[in-house]
This record gives sequence, C-alpha cells and structure tokens, in this order.
Amino acid sequence: MWAEFTFYIFPPTFTQVKKLWTYCFFALILLPGLTSCSLYRKVANKTRSNESPTKGGIGKQNKPSVPNAVITTQKLNKKEKNRSNPVLSKNLDQNVELIPSSLFRYSILLNVEVEVLRNHTLYSLIQEWWGSPYKYGGITKRGVDCSGFVQNLAGSVYGFYLSRTAGQQYEQCKKISREELSEGDLVFFNTSRGVSHVGVYLHNDKFVHASTSLGVTISDLKESYWAKRFIGAGRLPNS
Repeated sequence: MWAEFTFYIFPPTFTQVKKLWTYCFFALILLPGLTSCSLYRKVANKTRSNESPTKGGIGKQNKPSVPNAVITTQKLNKKEKNRSNPVLSKNLDQNVELIPSSLFRYSILLNVEVEVLRNHTLYSLIQEWWGSPYKYGGITKRGVDCSGFVQNLAGSVYGFYLSRTAGQQYEQCKKISREELSEGDLVFFNTSRGVSHVGVYLHNDKFVHASTSLGVTISDLKESYWAKRFIGAGRLPNS
C-alpha cells in the first residue's frame, strides 16, 4: 500500500523506467540458460553415479581378456604355421632335397609338375648334353648326330644297346601309336629319305633330340616342321 502511495505521489522518472525494463530484459534471457545448466548437472551426476569406478578412474572400462591360445596363434607367422605338423614338414623337406635343381627347369619346359619327372638319370643326362652341337657321325659332346645321341641315352639310362643309325633303331623298336607315347619312347621322322631322324619322347608332345641347327634340345611334335615329317613311334624292348 505504501508502495502504491509512493508511486502516485512520487512518479518514477524516465531513467528509472528505462533501468527497470533493462533488468526485465536480461532476466528473461538469463533465466532459461540457468535452468538448462542445472538440468545438465543433474543428468551428468546421474550418469556418473551409474558408472562403476575402475583402477584407471571413473568411466573407464577394462579391456576384455583374450585367451592365451588366441594370442599365441596370432603371434605365429606363416612359416611356423606351415611347420606346425613336424612329420609332414620333415617329409616335405626330404622330398624337396631329393629333387635335383635341374628338374625344375624341365618341369617348366615340359609343362608338368616336377614330381612327375621321376627318372632323374634321364634328365641329368639331357642336362649334361644340352646344347652340344650337331655333327654328322659324331658321338661325343663336342659333336653328335641324332642317332648317336639316342644310342648314348638308351644305353646310359635304360641299359639297352641300340644300333647306330635311325633306320636300324626304328627296326629294333616295338611299334606303337602316337597316342601310346610315354617317357622314353622313340619318335622317328622323315627329314630326307625314309627314316632319317630320331628323338626320345618326354611329356606333352615334347621330345629331346640332336637338332642340326640347335644341337641337343627339346622340340614339340605339334610344330609344323615335325608334324609334317613324323612317321612313327617305337618302344624299347623290355621297357
């Protein structure tokens, strides 16, 4: 009542009214902010109270434990994994050691697995004679012709004595079809008159022979030159 009496007796000045409106304006702005801050603190406190304290502090979670077996497996490298079976590893190492390094070359040339090339004596002899120049009538690594090379190979690898010429060797063999060819069989060609060239069959239509141009080498029966001149195949007796 006194305030109302004072208000009417002494009315507020313009400056006082202006200050009053300013206070009301700031009150309207700050009040929502203060309310939201108090709510945020309540939510934060509630969240922290629900978290279980750990050794590292509030809110930190322990990492899940990993079994030792899993850790050990992860530490194994590829080499150790391949050698996890000692029996299998030992047999594999022994088999690799028994394979001459030159066989890997011929497995590529013949397009076969190296394990297929079991006649190590045969491929060792081919390796020794590889590139020996052609010489008509020759029988040594300094110079050899086709029948001389086949004669040497048949005696050294298969223990069978062949005659000296390609024609005579053709007569000594048991005749077989091209589809029956297997490693060690002989293949004959007509390069001049009659049976005039001979080689030893290997795998996948490949045969080794003494070529007039390349010396001791490996050629393919499917090559047009040899395909046109192929006249027959033969197998060594008792083989």
